[in-house]
Amino acid sequence: MVTKLNQIVAIVKTTKETTNKLTAPLFQSMNVLGLFAGQTATYRTAIEEGQMYPPNEQRVQLTVPTLIDSFRRPTERLLDVISTAETTNTHAFGDIVIDGVAVAEQVPVTFLMQLEKYLEREVRGFINNMPVLDPALDWSRSPAERVGVWETESFETAKTKKVQTPLVLYPATDKHPAQTQLITEDIVEGYWSKKAFSGALPASEKAALQERVEKLIEAVKKAREQANDIEVTDAPVGGALMAYVFGGSPTAASNGH
Repeated sequence: MVTKLNQIVAIVKTTKETTNKLTAPLFQSMNVLGLFAGQTATYRTAIEEGQMYPPNEQRVQLTVPTLIDSFRRPTERLLDVISTAETTNTHAFGDIVIDGVAVAEQVPVTFLMQLEKYLEREVRGFINNMPVLDPALDWSRSPAERVGVWETESFETAKTKKVQTPLVLYPATDKHPAQTQLITEDIVEGYWSKKAFSGALPASEKAALQERVEKLIEAVKKAREQANDIEVTDAPVGGALMAYVFGGSPTAASNGH
């Protein structure tokens, strides 16, 4: 059965997990020195008709060659799977196509994977956080300011100030003076002529950028899928590498990729 790149990538993860489960106990065993120790003992009395004791024996439970074999086989398998995936990666390319036009051709799958994440996290996030112009005002591009600045027509706002004026509670009579109370009120003392400026973005332009980045992300995903559809290139190296470290002949690589 033909194996595709997207399948071997999934196999790498499970093979790493399996290898760790098989090799982790080996590291623990090596710390228990008693497992590697053994002895035989027989007793000889030194006095006539002395007490005799039966022989005892402690067998060696673990040997380093056994550990090497247990470590070597899954490690070779893991290295073969990783090598096959990475070798196939060097031949896996995809075209980023948007609206029928190739924006970028023959892009390596390893870059496509990084690009997809970067577009989703950084570029999309950057655009989504752009401020937009206040929709309550009418904006036009400012001819006097630098590029990217918008302005409104001039408008007036009232400038007020607080003044205290007496409020007559009871008018004066021939027997009592008038009773008054000071109250505070706002009066218009003038008008500001204003014009608003902004370096924000029209909502329609932000929406257009959001649409473009989403189309690019989708195109990159399709390019990655195209690249991942390539047949794997077997590249067994584990046997030779472990043979160099531990000696002996390379063991047969466990295929089935």
